[in-house]
Amino acid sequence: MKFLTKILLILLLTSVSYADDAVIVYQNSYYSSWQSRLEADSHNVTAGSTLPSDVSSYEMLIDFRYTAAISSSDETKMETVLANDGTVVLIGENTSFQTRNNSIQALLRQWTGDNTITYSTSEYIGYVGDDYQLSDTNVLSSLPGNWAYLNFAAGGVITDLGDDGEYIAKNSDGQIGVAMWRGTALTANYQGGVVIVITDVNHASGSYYTADNTEFIDSLINDLI
Repeated sequence: MKFLTKILLILLLTSVSYADDAVIVYQNSYYSSWQSRLEADSHNVTAGSTLPSDVSSYEMLIDFRYTAAISSSDETKMETVLANDGTVVLIGENTSFQTRNNSIQALLRQWTGDNTITYSTSEYIGYVGDDYQLSDTNVLSSLPGNWAYLNFAAGGVITDLGDDGEYIAKNSDGQIGVAMWRGTALTANYQGGVVIVITDVNHASGSYYTADNTEFIDSLINDLI
């Protein structure tokens, strides 16, 4: 009987799940959509206009800024999260925000060792036809059957994923607006981590933030983060 009790106790303890902690750094209120979806999924979220001095306790770091380049000190914090097998989400934008986009491209090349990764300086996702509808998805398995598309508003385009990058969402013209690098796509220090880039801050704001966009964020959280 004592042996059975020990087995049951071990099973109980190993089945306990713990919420991951997320930190979000932002420059406006657009981040709140992500915070609400993370909290709805039982994650603990800290949000602020700057990153904490110590991020070693966070499993997720989401940078919701979209104008300025990423500083060297924030880069170090992101690398701490990646080295601890965590997830870093970076928000970029269209070609009007080249300082930001160039910064993201530089980090991707550094973290992967692949200098062919390209965040376009000339191409962007426009409003012609269905260009703004990122309906072609990859990797995600929890999107509802009636999900239609991720709604963008003049987002940027990643034209080259490098050797091992993966697209998560693109439009019918093949323009990639959400991409990921993980596992052997990253250098040895970060191969337990995940890097996700979303090239439009408006996916989480105002009229652009549709029910489909909510479901897309939920799927990112459930399947990858």
